Amino acid sequence: MHETRKRYHFYAAHRNQFIEGKCTNLHGHEYKVEVTISNEPEGEAGLGFSFESIDKHIEPIIAEYDHALLIDVGDKLFKVLKKEFPDFKMVMFNGATSVEALAEKLFNECSLNAPFEIKSIEVQETQSSTCRYEPK
Repeated sequence: MHETRKRYHFYAAHRNQFIEGKCTNLHGHEYKVEVTISNEPEGEAGLGFSFESIDKHIEPIIAEYDHALLIDVGDKLFKVLKKEFPDFKMVMFNGATSVEALAEKLFNECSLNAPFEIKSIEVQETQSSTCRYEPK
């Protein structure tokens, strides 16, 4: 079995109201995302999936996150923003906006209707902090 990897990135803000410290405050990251696809090369071209076909599926999903606020729908800030700024770009979570939750959410969204099998998604939040999600 071969693996194909494709990298993407987006900028987003978030906060984690469940922990104490600096991450409770609203702040942003350049998130780097690596999608790993299981495939077998086929045909004369020896391709499993072209990078172009992977981009066609993944890039619109990543675009939904770019320059958005990642926010827990239970966060008091969400209620204020939704009421006062109804067009504010937000990606809603049912819980913490941790890098672990983000990796799992991206995996589930990217896997839905994918024309290929996604093995894992890895999200880098900072230079030294990365989380990889691969379902069991």
